[in-house]
Amino acid sequence: MFYLRTVSFNLADLFESVADAVGEREAVVCGDQRRTYAQLDDRANRLAHHLIDAGVRPGEHVGMYLQNGIEYVEALIACVKARVVPINVNFRYVEEELRYLLDDADVVALLHGRQFTPRVAAVRDQLPALRHLIVVEDGGTADAGALGSVAYADAIAGGQADRAFAERSPEDRFIIYTGGTTGFPKGVVWRQEDFFFTCLGGGNPQAEPIWDPAQLGRNADARSPQIVQFVVAPLIHGAGQLGVFIGLNWGDKVVVAPRFEPDAIWRTVAVERVNTMFAVGDAMARPLVEHLAIDPGRYDLSSLVYFGSSGALLSATVKDELRRLLPNVFVGENFGSTETGNQGMEAQDVPKPETGLRFRMNERSTVFDDDLNPVAAGSGVVGKLALTGRIPLGY
Repeated sequence: MFYLRTVSFNLADLFESVADAVGEREAVVCGDQRRTYAQLDDRANRLAHHLIDAGVRPGEHVGMYLQNGIEYVEALIACVKARVVPINVNFRYVEEELRYLLDDADVVALLHGRQFTPRVAAVRDQLPALRHLIVVEDGGTADAGALGSVAYADAIAGGQADRAFAERSPEDRFIIYTGGTTGFPKGVVWRQEDFFFTCLGGGNPQAEPIWDPAQLGRNADARSPQIVQFVVAPLIHGAGQLGVFIGLNWGDKVVVAPRFEPDAIWRTVAVERVNTMFAVGDAMARPLVEHLAIDPGRYDLSSLVYFGSSGALLSATVKDELRRLLPNVFVGENFGSTETGNQGMEAQDVPKPETGLRFRMNERSTVFDDDLNPVAAGSGVVGKLALTGRIPLGY
């Protein structure tokens, strides 16, 4: 059953617009699991109703202490449907890091992988706000019964499949925690409308943004053939989440890597006929390049046309090797941050400097010196990168 509502620049409204337009298309693939847009919508509805029935209120925070999986994508969409705020939790965190982030984020409900049950158990009593747990199967064997964790499959099975949710708003919040590379992790708080335009390209990162939210579904329906996007980045990372949302906004098929294994990554590109793939800097691209270089002809990569990187430096040597091994693939590097989204892309049509890179900034970005005066391009002055317009509300 569908419930009529006005489509706004709210992430859930936008997803539903696309799901209604292209419901039978494949939406997401992870390992041997697949969901069409209609199936993804149905399961996200069920999980959203489960969270509401468990007492999670609009604006409250739901942590996701999970490795990559279809469940992560379902949970992201379920949260925005229920008007609750998803919180990314690094699955590498051990007890003290986990306790800090869940406390700092005021998490009231937590989806956790079964393998992480002992860590959750170790900090549960130190988190008085945490009142509901859901355990997701991930190959682990720990018993989550003592924690009172609800099995993810039971949460889905017991939830309503309809869209009988409260009216949503573009003002609803979306939070992405930073990686903590410059201090403790901080949650970057976005209005969903601002997040859509600044981080997701306004539904059309390659051209002018859309101004009618209902246009997103119409654009997805008209997009043929369907593009296959491979999000290699972990979904605990902003780059991973942005990649998923951008792909779903376009009605594309989004492939998610369950774990980072170079052979499995390249085999997936071949099997799923991936067109574009996104990684995070040298940490991912270098192992991929080194593995591919052993036997470049082992995989059929003829469908691949774009390899993109953001979130960390992609060194010149790795880019050069990618271009040598994949001569028909455009290799691009973006720059930005959790606080700004994508601010620009490497300029490949201008002479390269002796050191470093040249990036073409978007029209809302600039560089200031220590006195907050704009820095002229090419001046050699080191400054601070800034963004104007639609920016986060704060931390």
